[in-house]
Amino acid sequence: MEPLSTIALLASLALPATALPNWGAGKKSKAAGIDTSLTQMYFDTAAPEATYEPPLSAIETSNTYVVATGDVLSQLSSFAKLEPGWDGADSVVPASQDIEAALDFVLSMPPVLPLPKAMLSASGELGLYWDDNDIYIDIAFEPEGKISIYSKIRSTGKEKFYDSIDTTSINSNWYFDTLGDLLIPHGYALAA
Repeated sequence: MEPLSTIALLASLALPATALPNWGAGKKSKAAGIDTSLTQMYFDTAAPEATYEPPLSAIETSNTYVVATGDVLSQLSSFAKLEPGWDGADSVVPASQDIEAALDFVLSMPPVLPLPKAMLSASGELGLYWDDNDIYIDIAFEPEGKISIYSKIRSTGKEKFYDSIDTTSINSNWYFDTLGDLLIPHGYALAA
């Protein structure tokens, strides 16, 4: 061995070992009053609590929903406040059962699916839809707890139509079987 590398080796062995720092010594537990929410850390304000009131009681009270589904749920709930003539003399308000069914549908969706937008026709027909560069899906809420679905994949021209689907028969598998095309343009793949 060369004399210089031997000296360096011996010097490195002779240095005292470094003690491990006690990283947790100065930490407080979350229960000790440290708020870890982003709004608290960056804006020095407490994050609002997520609250939800049933949509039909929203006629008398204001409705606040502070989560990712807030826009579509708020819009659906606002339809309960409409009065006849809301979109011209002949416009009709949606049935309260249709509003409830649409809210239940959105709240039951698997979180991996993109959220729809709400729509309402002057005839009182309530629906949800997705519209992006590659796919359009439209769900109409019909009387007696039924829905109908139209979808079109723009790149292939493939269209599907389902009529009189009983909403009580919908489960998570149904969402993926029927609305799974929403995931494909976004880089997800469905397992077989």
